[in-house]
Amino acid sequence: MSDIYNIKTTNKYEDIIHLQHPTSANHPQMPIEDRAAQFSPFAALTGHEEAIRETQRRMEERFRKMEPGNGEKTGENEE
Repeated sequence: MSDIYNIKTTNKYEDIIHLQHPTSANHPQMPIEDRAAQFSPFAALTGHEEAIRETQRRMEERFRKMEPGNGEKTGENEE
């Protein structure tokens, strides 16, 4: 197929690879921060961050209750 179009298979994009990227006169370029946000893997999962924070809160509460001196018996003699 490359022989039909006279394309070199090793340098297929040589004619365009170093061209300047086109810019729009009507639309400003998107800031890098916004472009990066488009590719955030969990951005589409509504409530994902909130669920993580809630799980963290519950685990921290559970561990606080397990600490000595918080009203639960630890099996040690407390004076």
